[in-house]
Amino acid sequence: MVRHGFVRGYISNKKRGIRRWRIRCKKSPENNGCGKTPSVCLGDTLPRRWFNAKQLLAFIRALCEYRSIKAAWEHWRIGLTLDTGYRLYKQLCTCQSILRTRLCSRAPPPEMKNAGVPLFQMFAHLEKVFGDNNPIRHFQEHFQKSFLAAT
Repeated sequence: MVRHGFVRGYISNKKRGIRRWRIRCKKSPENNGCGKTPSVCLGDTLPRRWFNAKQLLAFIRALCEYRSIKAAWEHWRIGLTLDTGYRLYKQLCTCQSILRTRLCSRAPPPEMKNAGVPLFQMFAHLEKVFGDNNPIRHFQEHFQKSFLAAT
């Protein structure tokens, strides 16, 4: 495989940058290559989002701390409306069963006393599997799937 280009797009509300790497099969005298050019997801970007994995991680940590979507969104201060915060929370809740299934393929969930909200349990499992240093980025790089993908 040879990296031969980029897929560019918005990485913030005003800034464009590299969102994916394009790769292709290496041609050689013995092998013509498959002719396909897939792209490799970079862990820091989230498809169809103006915020990155680090900012999403900060929002989830604020959710765990404040236990309120409004308080976490105001603490996060990304500059988008509160409605976006509620939609993002709903998306996280929708995706959590898929995320937990993928995480269980790597390691069993941690034992938690008084675990409470399932989303927070999933986040604790994510940190256990991929560590505290930007686990969302590591999740996306490992599985090559968007963290917020519902499939």
